[in-house]
Amino acid sequence: MRKQTLTLLSAILLSGLVFNKGVHAADSNSTLLPLPIELVLNEQLTPVYDSIEGQQLYFASPQVVKVGGAEPGWDRKLIQNHEAVWFEIQTSDGDRWVHLQNPEFREDFYQHILLTEKESFYNDQTLGSRSAGSVSPQLLRVLYGVDGNYLIQTWLGYRWMRPQHPIIDDVQTYGANSSGMSFELTTTSPMFDSPDTGSHVLGWLAPQWFTSKIVWNDWYYVDTWDGPHWVNPKVGYPADLRSEETTLRLDEPAIVYEHPNKAARVLGSLAPQTINTFEHGGGWHHIHSSWLGDSWVYAVKQDQDPDAYVPPTKVEVKPITVVNSSKMMTELGSGVRNYPFDLTVLVKNEAGNISSEAFQPYGKNVGIQFTIRNVSEESLTLQSTTSFKIDISRRNTIDGSLTLVWSGQIDSLDGKLASGEIHSLDFLWDQKDSAGKQVPFGEYSVEIKLPMSISYTKDGEKGTLQREDAESAMLTSFPLRIRAE
Repeated sequence: MRKQTLTLLSAILLSGLVFNKGVHAADSNSTLLPLPIELVLNEQLTPVYDSIEGQQLYFASPQVVKVGGAEPGWDRKLIQNHEAVWFEIQTSDGDRWVHLQNPEFREDFYQHILLTEKESFYNDQTLGSRSAGSVSPQLLRVLYGVDGNYLIQTWLGYRWMRPQHPIIDDVQTYGANSSGMSFELTTTSPMFDSPDTGSHVLGWLAPQWFTSKIVWNDWYYVDTWDGPHWVNPKVGYPADLRSEETTLRLDEPAIVYEHPNKAARVLGSLAPQTINTFEHGGGWHHIHSSWLGDSWVYAVKQDQDPDAYVPPTKVEVKPITVVNSSKMMTELGSGVRNYPFDLTVLVKNEAGNISSEAFQPYGKNVGIQFTIRNVSEESLTLQSTTSFKIDISRRNTIDGSLTLVWSGQIDSLDGKLASGEIHSLDFLWDQKDSAGKQVPFGEYSVEIKLPMSISYTKDGEKGTLQREDAESAMLTSFPLRIRAE
């Protein structure tokens, strides 16, 4: 587990956990816990009474019930002595009572902590007391905490734990009224026993959508075919992965990883040699190994490695040479952002078709199309003072931030656009940054530089100069993806 992601117990000085979700004010003198809104009746048959210590009326099946009240001091009985507690519940035939030894509450009533090592738990907080059991690294529900001690839910009921190893204690949870967080795994992705790319891979998940109610940073705790595990949509197979049997020459020792991520668990190393690979992408090579199993090696040339690339400190705007221009007429409709001109930038694939998913071959010209559309009901004429700037930025794979690497300028079309008419201009980008250096493989964004001022005249009013301050458009940016060589 990475040290920077952990909360060290020596720094935890809790005076008591405060719960503000899934609770309402108690009608007793409770001070340790607020009264829960709901209870989870998880026994096959739970006796229901007409009052505290009263007559049993019937049995309730497993269900979630609303809480109306509790006996005085219920929280102290539960926390300090592990005693059974009386709760008043709302039923179809009025308010009734249940007597629960280890009451279970809805998910957002608890705090959650993640253990990184095996820990023991105890029947009380007394130092030196005998262990009542142990828990392997996992996510735990915490009912109450004080001075580094946690009252956790176990298969024996609520028991005390004082973790001796680092824990993660700021896990975010979503309540019963929330659907949680939805996210997509866009490539085959590993699942882990803890939110750490260096922890053990427990299996693999196909690309799909998930919903999670337990989240920590970019990690999601989800139900999988193998039970609940942690996944990270930023950790998975390379998006440009290609199934292709090739040979790879290692000129220096190479680290072997469990999955294609440099923070993954290291399985060993390979001496300089030629190895066989069966798929590759993003600089990663998937290999069969008799002693390491299926594993990954990262190997790229220095001038192609994204980690070694240094973007230009100053990006100079270069003139854009148009290689193809065209015009077409369209019907006016809704969905435009700017008026009277709407701007669009698009990226083409190798076949010349518009594509946001295709990967461009490394080191080859990329076809980019800029369009301007007259969305007014009048004919308009652009002025020669108007020009359009296009920026290309490299996207950081970790935080998604953009770094400008190239900028170009298209001179004004200096022409007349009828109502609904589109002018399209195609140009090529040679994959070189402003300093003339080949950019590395990875994800980029092609953007129209905004805001900009567009000068024009209306048909029949040539003496009156108009101006639009364009601030947004339907497609002012478009993804560009370059695959590894």
